[in-house]
Formats: sequence, structure tokens, C-alpha cells
Amino acid sequence: MEKFSSVSIHIRDLSLNVALTSMIMGLKLGPFSNNLCKRFPVTLDELRAKVVGFIYMEDVTTFREQMHEESSKRHPEKKEKIDNG
Repeated sequence: MEKFSSVSIHIRDLSLNVALTSMIMGLKLGPFSNNLCKRFPVTLDELRAKVVGFIYMEDVTTFREQMHEESSKRHPEKKEKIDNG
């Protein structure tokens, strides 16, 4: 991403569409890049909004996983009951 930023700054009259397309093509595959391809952002504000939404979603997922791990450590007998049916 740093390379994209440094190169794009040096291009005169860089089209927003070209910049967004190039940036999206450089992302690794995953839910975020798939979403951008399905609903291509028209403006940088739209892109920022999508980024914020996905960051929030990742933070919530991480928090839930941490809470689940802590709960499992505190109450291992509950996991055994669930596993045994």
C-alpha cells in the first residue's frame, strides 16, 4: 500500500477511477476486496466509509473471539457438556 501511495502521488492528473481501481487490484483477496469489487466506490468518501465499516467488523469479531476464549478458560466444564451433548 505504501508503494501505491508513493507512486500515485507522483502521477499528474491521476484519474480517481484509475487510482481506486489500481488500489483495489493490489489488495489481497478477502471479504473487503470482494465487497469493493461488487459495489465499486465512486468517491474516496465512499471508500473511507467502507474501510471504517470493515475495520469495525474485524474489531468486533476479534473481541468476540477473545471473549469466547476467556470464557472457555474460565468454564471448561461448559465446553465438555456441549461437546458431549
